[in-house]
Amino acid sequence: TAVKPTFTADLAGSYKATLVVKDNSGASSTSDEVVITVNAAPPANVAPTANAGADQTKTAGQVVTLDGSASSDSDGTVASYLWTLTTKPAGSAAVLSSTTAVKPTFTADLAGSYKATLVVKDNSGASSTSDEVVITVNAPISTTILAENFENCASTWTIDNSGFVTTTTDDNGLWHCHTAGEGVVNEAVAAGKVRNVGDNGAVTNPVEGSKAFWYGRGGSAASTSCKETGNYLGVQNSSDCNSSDNNGGLSKYFDGSQGGNTGRIISPAMNLTGVSAATLQFKSWFEVESFGYASAGDYDLMRIAIYEGDVNNVNNRRLYESIIPLSIPDAPVADTPFSSGGYNKAPVWQNISVPMPASVLGKTNIFIVIEFNTMDSTGNGFRGWMIDDLKVSQGAPAALMTQAVSPFVLKDITGKYK
Repeated sequence: TAVKPTFTADLAGSYKATLVVKDNSGASSTSDEVVITVNAAPPANVAPTANAGADQTKTAGQVVTLDGSASSDSDGTVASYLWTLTTKPAGSAAVLSSTTAVKPTFTADLAGSYKATLVVKDNSGASSTSDEVVITVNAPISTTILAENFENCASTWTIDNSGFVTTTTDDNGLWHCHTAGEGVVNEAVAAGKVRNVGDNGAVTNPVEGSKAFWYGRGGSAASTSCKETGNYLGVQNSSDCNSSDNNGGLSKYFDGSQGGNTGRIISPAMNLTGVSAATLQFKSWFEVESFGYASAGDYDLMRIAIYEGDVNNVNNRRLYESIIPLSIPDAPVADTPFSSGGYNKAPVWQNISVPMPASVLGKTNIFIVIEFNTMDSTGNGFRGWMIDDLKVSQGAPAALMTQAVSPFVLKDITGKYK
């Protein structure tokens, strides 16, 4: 009987109502009908789903990027993000760059476990349940695998001068620790056996610190009549010494034999487990004969080898490279040197970088062998090879060599001179 009655349309469908009214005299109207069409109710809003991304593994000091872009809403759109860094190692100062960005970042400053949660809202304001991502952060791996500055005279290295041919008791070969300020001069220059290239045969000081390792003779020798100080002639028999000038120097020993000499230095064993790339770097200064290179490229040899296991077994050699000249005249003069500065030039310090071969990466018991070999008895009056500041580091070299000039290259000689 109300003017505006109500009812609840509890089901979808068609509803009809009629109305009859009476006036103040009691007369009734004809009925009038109204149709109410009731549609099915829309489905309830479905909450969105948060996706904080896959778990990650990082190294301390690296930047971590969180990623909530895979979050979704089945019946709408994701309208907002809310990140919380819930767990971090004790003492960590890590903070999120943003709590509302899709991809916030933070710096994992300490090793340990980090956890972040994400809650998203959809365009209807519904919130998701939280999703968690775990970031495991490892302590940084030292990038330096081996470092040798020779200040302790390579005390952990093996000095192998067994290839030096001599019978004198005071001559133990030529690889030795060279100290700054010794003032060694190549006596073969003054004797006219080798050419003066403008520095009067002075043997350099170490490039860094006070020590370096040198294949050459410093100080006084058992006999100086053959002018063996400052070069790699070796201690000689004065009565049999080749005394002619401009011949580059001839090695002739106390026992009367004539021949070359050789020696090598061997690093301590390295563990390359977990290493995917590594580089050998060192400073190099040398002066050797130029005569044999033009025809054969075989004298004098400065060689870099990498071994896996026994360094006396050539089958264990994984890298074998030799420093050779880029350009030598077709008929070089016997007394004229080839040096790290170039043909007929004074030696200079250079930087050498050699990538460690893939075959030793991830392995243990890896050795570096640096070898000098005159190959013969002639042209041995030059200043030899000095190395300093050697290291093996993780990562690939920026370039095979870096130097002021380019008088030489590293040549792969695997399979030769075995």
